[in-house]
Amino acid sequence: MKHYLKAFLSLTILGLVASTSSFSATFSEEQLANSFSLGEVDKKPDPISQPQPVITDELRNQKGKVYVAFIVNKKGKVEQLRCIKSDSPKLRTAVLDVVEKWKFKPAEKGDNKVAVRVVLPIRVDFS
Repeated sequence: MKHYLKAFLSLTILGLVASTSSFSATFSEEQLANSFSLGEVDKKPDPISQPQPVITDELRNQKGKVYVAFIVNKKGKVEQLRCIKSDSPKLRTAVLDVVEKWKFKPAEKGDNKVAVRVVLPIRVDFS
């Protein structure tokens, strides 16, 4: 189980840096107008708290990938969280439950804290 958790955290951090803009249609026009892409900010959001997933008997031996989209707001909280694509409904629920609790040091543009859009692929391996 520890191997999975390390991979979960490292992929999360890498995903923030390498988030793709190909899913920008995931966000509404209002969300696009009120936030920045990762490429537009001077400092990307920095994870400060990422609670670990609880691996229940129902989730044991589940593997797959879940793509999530969310906004890290000016206070570093996750909002507008949604699943874009998932290999499994069980994994989808587990990942969404965890990601909504994540906290970040907010992104910055110049001297201002700003909201930023994130699209993140999360590889899950509960085996």
